[in-house]
Amino acid sequence: MLQHYFKVKESYQDTVRCKVNIDAFVGQECFVETVDSGWIRGEILKVSGHDIEIKLLQPGSVQRGGKVEITPRRFCFPLNEEALVGKVINCYGESLYGESYLEQEGHYKDLPIALEPIPLQMRAPIETVFPTKLKIIDGLFTIGEGQRLGLFAPAGAGKTTTVSIMANNMDADVVIFAMIGERAREVVEFLEGEIGPEVIQKSITIVSTSEANPLEKVRSGLVAVSIARYFMEQGKKVVLYFDSLTRFARAQAMLDGTPIQGGIPIGVSLALSRLVESCGNSISGSVTGIFTVLIEKEIDDDPIAHEVKSLIDGHLVYSTTIASTGRYPAIDVLKSKSRLQNKIQDKEYVRLSERIKDMVHRYFSVELLIRVGEYEKGNDLETDEAIELYPKIMEFLKQGFDGVEYEETLKGMERIWSAY
Repeated sequence: MLQHYFKVKESYQDTVRCKVNIDAFVGQECFVETVDSGWIRGEILKVSGHDIEIKLLQPGSVQRGGKVEITPRRFCFPLNEEALVGKVINCYGESLYGESYLEQEGHYKDLPIALEPIPLQMRAPIETVFPTKLKIIDGLFTIGEGQRLGLFAPAGAGKTTTVSIMANNMDADVVIFAMIGERAREVVEFLEGEIGPEVIQKSITIVSTSEANPLEKVRSGLVAVSIARYFMEQGKKVVLYFDSLTRFARAQAMLDGTPIQGGIPIGVSLALSRLVESCGNSISGSVTGIFTVLIEKEIDDDPIAHEVKSLIDGHLVYSTTIASTGRYPAIDVLKSKSRLQNKIQDKEYVRLSERIKDMVHRYFSVELLIRVGEYEKGNDLETDEAIELYPKIMEFLKQGFDGVEYEETLKGMERIWSAY
């Protein structure tokens, strides 16, 4: 493999600039010499004539005049599909937890890292229900195999618990966790406390913690999606848990030098669109995408959340107010939606689901009157019914850590009216 060597012209934090006499391209893989004669990875981020800007992917001290090695290829992930399952790694394949990946026996091949939407002629309609074993999702917001679902949640609302229940109960050939921008402590707690060794052994986890530079965070997200697509093309049923799209988008914005304030930059919008469109149902296999989005205010007031909502097939909105009442999953029934439920679910199931949501809506429309003792029973029989059934509905939606079978969820929905 032909390689070219140049010298550092200037460096600042995790950015290196140098002058070259070759036709360099964005995304080209580089290695930069450190002051202690070591080497760190980098990637060409910008090209302007013979001047290039390299973003370093690893920490290290670089000085003017240091060597820059430019390889003739883009970054690829070293894929050994037999050895990969059960590993917790970074975007280079280096193990972060448990058994080493790169030292396993078997054939490693270069997996190109790129976000390419599933071609239109390869897409298949989403027609099969994908049970999560969570009553509130299977009952009120049914999702399908290949659907892209967003979990919109503030800190402490319990979305991680939802993901762990899904991961422990979903029927999938391959489960992939992308943990982007999480604190190291949270990663360990998730692996050891939320999902445990049994799920780890049948899943693939790609991690880029909060202290990692923006390029590594973006690269980790792309690696996770590329691996998911690879297994989909092998005919596998894949579930991708991506936590979080918010931190991925922020990292992309930092790379582009375009802060997210009043609106979302075009580069971030394009990256999010390509990432989401890389998941779906195809004629060979499927990638069901579960994406978390961090919110501190209303979705439409948050540029990232608003953009993601426009790209996905359904959204579940979590509430700290609901969580404080002890009802988990703390999903707000009135703010959540699955766009595919009516297409993939039978009519009776949809009727029950819509009836429950209508009862919740009617209850909250008079909740203030109930609190202050001003509600007068008898004026609206359906609202009276909603008030009577509301405690039973909330009890039905509450769930512990054990999954509930799909058929039992339907029976539970029917029982809400059985004693009324």
